Amino acid sequence: MIANHLKFMSFQDILTLPSEPKLIAFTGYGHAGKDAAAKPLIDHGYTRRCFGDVIKKQCKELIQKEMGLDSFTEEPVEKHMLRPILETWGEVNYDNISNEFYENLPEYCVNTRISRTPEVIRWLERGGIIVAIDRPGVVAQTQWEERIINDQLAHESVHLIIVNDSSVQKLHEVMMGLFLLNDGRNTWSKISGDRPRLVRCSRGLASIEQLDGTPSSL
Repeated sequence: MIANHLKFMSFQDILTLPSEPKLIAFTGYGHAGKDAAAKPLIDHGYTRRCFGDVIKKQCKELIQKEMGLDSFTEEPVEKHMLRPILETWGEVNYDNISNEFYENLPEYCVNTRISRTPEVIRWLERGGIIVAIDRPGVVAQTQWEERIINDQLAHESVHLIIVNDSSVQKLHEVMMGLFLLNDGRNTWSKISGDRPRLVRCSRGLASIEQLDGTPSSL
């Protein structure tokens, strides 16, 4: 069913960028800096939403009972243990998770981790954009994560790649310049179009470049 949907839809028809993005989703490997990139948006009025939080909420009671762990743990070892469980639940109960996520979606929303193709399609159809965070040296933690990212890039659903190659402060400055400062709309218009753009935090907004094609991987 998904394959048929992808076969007949035009992603380029969906990828018309709004002049002032209201729905901004992040993708990228774990620990690349997605939550850090989202923080300035959240601090300035965007509401945070994440598919993963819906999954963790649905699994919370069972994980607590059977493993004695909190599904929302921030402990790295515990997160690593729970990742395959949460990924599997996200697959088998996807439709219910998706419906819960998109119900009453805020007007200004930041999605801190977008993943599966149906989720991407629904996000783009609502006028959302997708920003990939790439941190040098950070690689996929599971095969599932690698496959998800490669699918997004293969379907050219990523509008902008931010290379998180400097400090958190630099990352925040890039996010502020793109989406939140008075000249943000003008800055954003510079990276609108039918090809993905890339910006390096170490060099700031002056480093914005248009990519000839979507990279095969981050």
